Amino acid sequence: MDVQSTPEEQTNNAVIITDNNDATIDEQKDRVEENTQNESSTETVENQSVESETNESKEDILERKLKELQSLLKHVRKKQGIFPSSFRKRKAEKEIQAKRTKLDISLINDKEKLMHRLKSYSYLYHHKPRPLSALECAQHGWVNSHKIVDKDPFLAILHCVECASDMYVIDIEPGRYDNTQVGNIEKKYKEGLFNWHKEDCVWRKECSSDDLYSFPLITLSEGVNRFKHEGKTISTYQHIPHVSNELEHATLRKIQYVIRDAEGLSDEDDIKDDIMNAYLLALFGWQHINPQMPGVQCSLCFARSQFPIDQQTFDAFNEHRMYCPWRNSQIARALSPKKHYETKTLSGIEWMIQVVHIEYGLLVRRHHLGFHNQHIKDEVYKKIKKEITQSYNLLDETMPRIKQIETIE
Repeated sequence: MDVQSTPEEQTNNAVIITDNNDATIDEQKDRVEENTQNESSTETVENQSVESETNESKEDILERKLKELQSLLKHVRKKQGIFPSSFRKRKAEKEIQAKRTKLDISLINDKEKLMHRLKSYSYLYHHKPRPLSALECAQHGWVNSHKIVDKDPFLAILHCVECASDMYVIDIEPGRYDNTQVGNIEKKYKEGLFNWHKEDCVWRKECSSDDLYSFPLITLSEGVNRFKHEGKTISTYQHIPHVSNELEHATLRKIQYVIRDAEGLSDEDDIKDDIMNAYLLALFGWQHINPQMPGVQCSLCFARSQFPIDQQTFDAFNEHRMYCPWRNSQIARALSPKKHYETKTLSGIEWMIQVVHIEYGLLVRRHHLGFHNQHIKDEVYKKIKKEITQSYNLLDETMPRIKQIETIE
């Protein structure tokens, strides 16, 4: 402070100094508070960082311990042969699915059940042209329910026993639809063979193998025995219509030869028309229904026909269903009964005709061999008879001399 200044000046200077000191003090306080806040903030951040590091370490530790525990548990289960319930459940589901698959395959490839389904299709179904054949439907699990709709009695209602679904099959009479419409209808029904089953039905994605339905006879003896047995049985009917056929004359002659052998007839005996027609029915794959019920049936396509007294003719070929192995070579897939057969497949009728040809050849050879053997026997008999005659002649010549010698003695 200036000594020479006046009291007023000193007072003013004191005030200024005091104010300056206060300002300095306030500024220092602010700096201290700011530093304190910064230190507190830094400490908080450091504490949060430490706490975060501590939490992360705990999580890592827990995760590591959990993995160790899982590894130990897996090792103990493997050593003791203990599996978790989820594994057993999956294993059981796989076993059930495997068993179901086997059952499904067994059902699909069961020939007896296929034939049972095919047999359910009645004359009413076959009487009208349909977009699906009975064989196609049966191969896809459908049976004929025989239910009738009053508004359309020709509408066929098919049923699936496995999923209880129904399929309605219309008739496609000529004139009702053009070719394009018929093609679209057939396409829709072909798809429906699968799609109209329920989602979980075994027939939704599978169908019976074509091999299940084919021509069953495989040996020559089976064919010959069937031909002779059915021919004899059918020939007992009081009335047999004329069997229309397109067989060649040479084939008919061989058939007659085999019939004579089966019936015990000589070459001079005429074969009655009823007997000839009976054996022709057997040749074309027909079997008797009942000795007291004149008529025939097919055990493959289940066609059936009785013989009323006024029936004049019977078409032995066309009375079979279109898909029947007796008339359809593609479905029959029969191989020739000859020893060196061709690769071409035959229908059942073609197969039986070849059987008759072979049997005819065997009978002719046997017949000629019998004649040959008889000729040999006759020659031996003549030779022995000649030797006996010569012996008698020699004895006659020597007897007088023997008697003369006895008299001298």
